[in-house]
Amino acid sequence: MTEFKRSWYNVCIYIYYMVSRRKILIIDNDFLLPLLCKSKLEINGGFDVDVKISMNEAIQYIGRAEPDLILLSANISDVYGLDALKLLKNGPAAGVKIIILSCGKYAEEFEYFQNGAAAVIDIFENSLDSLVERVKEEISR
Repeated sequence: MTEFKRSWYNVCIYIYYMVSRRKILIIDNDFLLPLLCKSKLEINGGFDVDVKISMNEAIQYIGRAEPDLILLSANISDVYGLDALKLLKNGPAAGVKIIILSCGKYAEEFEYFQNGAAAVIDIFENSLDSLVERVKEEISR
């Protein structure tokens, strides 16, 4: 195989790999937790993951990238978690599954489900491995 054919083949494989990966968006204004989730989802799950720290950034991204699933922090700074869910579900992410990432039990967990959340995961009670498994489960549905 000539050098040109080999490099062209590698480019095609890379493009196929990048296009076929499922896209996940993490919306969280924290620094460490989204990075840990991103690493775990990319390495163990094989997903293409982006992190946005505000709803404005997230809404712009959703319009361009069309993620397959969104991990939304219940504690995002610029919009309250339940309001953020409603904003996304009634707007740019109407058909996208959304998993709420909480840090402890929330009284409004039932309201998250009523407003279209696919799941609510307490990140302190569950391991990142269980998060990866839940994401795989939701994407395959």
